[in-house]
Amino acid sequence: MAKKILMPKDANNQSIQIMALSSPQDVDGSAESAQSDPIDGGIVRICAVGSDIRFLIGLDPTAQITSIFLPANAEIWCPLNVGDRVAVLGGVANITTVGV
Repeated sequence: MAKKILMPKDANNQSIQIMALSSPQDVDGSAESAQSDPIDGGIVRICAVGSDIRFLIGLDPTAQITSIFLPANAEIWCPLNVGDRVAVLGGVANITTVGV
């Protein structure tokens, strides 16, 4: 008999949906703005690894001090167009495609 797997629950006892993650890459923008490889999905997860970062999404983005702020060890899920890249400034970010 197959083992039953239950969905994880949040604080309100609601099921938490799980999405597949693929194609992880670390982007090191410690010295200057650095770009990820093109993203092949419609959603991306960006995690700031150990330090605050700034990031920007687009076809050929350059992250600047005025770009979107993400504090150290935080993550954000953002929509984007297939082929867009994520530019990072100020530290290292782990970029992961969602749902592909």
